[in-house]
Amino acid sequence: MGVYYVNEAAFEIDDAAFEDRTVHVLASRDDLATDVSLLVSRSPYRAGETLAENVTRHVDRERRALTGWRQLFQREAQIEDAPMIELATRWKGAAGLVYQRQAHIGLARVVLLVVANGRIEDQELCDAHVARALETFRTRRE
Repeated sequence: MGVYYVNEAAFEIDDAAFEDRTVHVLASRDDLATDVSLLVSRSPYRAGETLAENVTRHVDRERRALTGWRQLFQREAQIEDAPMIELATRWKGAAGLVYQRQAHIGLARVVLLVVANGRIEDQELCDAHVARALETFRTRRE
């Protein structure tokens, strides 16, 4: 078990020209009998936007884009003094029903999204991966 850091390097950019929408995808190993992946992404808040509004915008995009999309639950929590909204969804993919567990964490400048995706049969595994990430979550102090 290792600690996964999302920023391994540094370089300069023009802050006025770019906003950070980094996405990290961790795929299950080929020798495992699962097709679960973990995704970590960041999205900046819009001016004056709350975490709940950011999540609503995200959910609305998914609802429109994914066939048979359905939200299974949504709940609010706190993690390291930051607000968090967790939810689970399912939709119809090319190979059958897909399950997704999401944790939207409201940091100072961005919403950090931690997601596990898998077949509906891998729901427990997806939930376990996100639970483990949240149990061990810690922000990096600048």
